[in-house]
Amino acid sequence: MNVSGCVPARDEEKNLGACLSAIATQTRFPLEVFVVNDGSTDKTGAIANEFAARDSRFRIIETAGVGPGAGRNVALSQAAGDIIAFTDADAIPRPDWLAELVAVFTSCHADVIGVGGAQAIPDDASPYERTVHEFLATFGFVSEYLRTDEHTVATRHIPTVNAAYRVSALRAVSGFREDLFPCEDLDRRLLARGGRLLFRPTAVVAHHRPTSPASFRRMMRSYGRGHARLVRVHGPYRLLHAMPFIVAASALGAVVAPFPARSLTLPSAAAAFLALTLKVGSPTTAVLFSKMLTVAVFEWHCGSVEGLRGDA
Repeated sequence: MNVSGCVPARDEEKNLGACLSAIATQTRFPLEVFVVNDGSTDKTGAIANEFAARDSRFRIIETAGVGPGAGRNVALSQAAGDIIAFTDADAIPRPDWLAELVAVFTSCHADVIGVGGAQAIPDDASPYERTVHEFLATFGFVSEYLRTDEHTVATRHIPTVNAAYRVSALRAVSGFREDLFPCEDLDRRLLARGGRLLFRPTAVVAHHRPTSPASFRRMMRSYGRGHARLVRVHGPYRLLHAMPFIVAASALGAVVAPFPARSLTLPSAAAAFLALTLKVGSPTTAVLFSKMLTVAVFEWHCGSVEGLRGDA
């Protein structure tokens, strides 16, 4: 079973070298690795070309700011493998990452069309990155983006930071929908064809996270906007898609509800905080995560409204 790889990158000079070095030392090296330099203005292209000069299996694709989904589709159109594996330029795959993904395809029925893996935090991650990672792991935000299962299980979402698909299955749906970024990996067309997606916890990449509160806010707003685009295409099909309506209803209820109902707000909040404290093991962390959750819900809600309106 031949495997192609793809790493889309835009202005990733800080991270790309570590990513490609990790791919170069895989226990199962892919047949080819497409590095999509998407209109970078820094040294991303030069770094990619250095790897290509040392090993012809690294192949450089130049695009002009078309976005990760479109870049992956260009790689998909050129892929010679039976499987195409994806990761991001700010991720560092562990040495057996590709071997673990491919092992699922070789041991399972052909109806398995995609396999995803786990996300760890890089050794050199900043304290804020580590906080974001733990927050995402605690709340499972967004969707099944960050799973913590201990065994290979079925899933509905394999993020493209750590994913492999049968090339034939992706081509059958014309690749990723480029207008759904950053949620193109949640498009329903693959599953609608009857295939299965699996999560393999032993296929691990270390993934950098937002490095500041501002970048965290931008990420959450982007996710909200992306999910709203999914709703515009497919209609609501996840509980998460009801969040804007739940937020609006809660805000309205806090204003117009009779006093007996409003009086339950404080006890309910206290109970929720106690449950979170027990889960994370620290009141200080619970306070921090509560603040982050408030920011995440607000930004996701704002992004969702923008996406439903059709804002870019």
